[in-house]
Amino acid sequence: MEERKQIVEYCLNHERNYKDTASLYDVSYSQVYSWVKKYDAGGENTLFDKRGHHKTDDEVDELEQLRRENIRLKRQLEEKDMLAELLKKVKEFERICTIVKQVDTNSANLLSSRSRRYLAVIGSLSFIGRQVA
Repeated sequence: MEERKQIVEYCLNHERNYKDTASLYDVSYSQVYSWVKKYDAGGENTLFDKRGHHKTDDEVDELEQLRRENIRLKRQLEEKDMLAELLKKVKEFERICTIVKQVDTNSANLLSSRSRRYLAVIGSLSFIGRQVA
């Protein structure tokens, strides 16, 4: 912010010469113009960069607090829905795995190596599903 203030003051003290100011401070002409315009409109405090600054829950009004809570609850609900879908798929994989294992028992050498890898992945997913639940 101090650098911006210095740039604006230099520009104002040199008859609003935006081009020379931009060259001297190695910033764009449009940036110098924008800072001077903000400074003219609202003074020094308008030069502060507010990007990335988020107010804490204590700093916002009740409506904004409720909006934030609503967003947080929607995210939680979405995560739970995703987890429920994952668990459904894991159960379906387990069911398929059981059927395939029965077939494998009946015809042990008929499964390809790809099918065996598939069964290993299903077994891993089943383990993960039980861990999460």
